[in-house]
Amino acid sequence: MQHTVSVVRVSLTLCDVVEEYYGGSVDRDCVVSGALLHDVMKCYCYEESGDGGFRTSDFGGRVDHLSLMVGEMIARGFPWDVVHVVASHHGDAGATKPKSLEALIVSLADLTDSEFNGKLLRAAEYLLRRVGEVRPRLMSGGEAVEVVGMKDREGWEGLRRLVDGKG
Repeated sequence: MQHTVSVVRVSLTLCDVVEEYYGGSVDRDCVVSGALLHDVMKCYCYEESGDGGFRTSDFGGRVDHLSLMVGEMIARGFPWDVVHVVASHHGDAGATKPKSLEALIVSLADLTDSEFNGKLLRAAEYLLRRVGEVRPRLMSGGEAVEVVGMKDREGWEGLRRLVDGKG
């Protein structure tokens, strides 16, 4: 859910940039709809791995979340512009490339949040390993922000206190 809300917020910021700095006109309803729906079907493609993480489910190994969502949207009569936003949200890495401003915005927002979250988690896990955690396991970007922030504010000692449960 955190990722979806972030994609909506980044998408709306990109809408502002396009309109204020490039003079474009963006269908914000289409952007918000696509951003909210883009990963809805991931729940069918992943399962808990038992160690606090997730792995691709047997079903998800055969059918991707994009195909599932596009099929569902078509069956329910969603507007083609919104279907396209969802179908192309993987940008250049996906089978369908963004061919509208709205699709490009959501694709870039999804990539931005995914990259930011991944790098943030890797940075926090690196810091935790440096203070002795053998196999650090963070459950969210929020936890990673707490780890990185503690190191910034209080140094290695503050991070050690956080890990020991005293921070």
